[in-house]
Amino acid sequence: RLKDCVSAISYQSENGSEIKVTVSIGVVSNMDGGERFDHQADLVRAADQALYAAKHAGRNQIVVWNKSLPSVY
Repeated sequence: RLKDCVSAISYQSENGSEIKVTVSIGVVSNMDGGERFDHQADLVRAADQALYAAKHAGRNQIVVWNKSLPSVY
């Protein structure tokens, strides 16, 4: 819902052109049943990896981290 609400926002610039806003989101979970991250920095890197995958997929996307995502580091 957050992505859709942000995508619905548009602004009029001073010259009258419309500016649309989009959002790309990378999601990772450290819950039981999935990959376990022992360090907070690893969790942040995984979320960043998912974020770049969302941007690469065309932006305005939500991507959930998984082991098969390409590394950005």
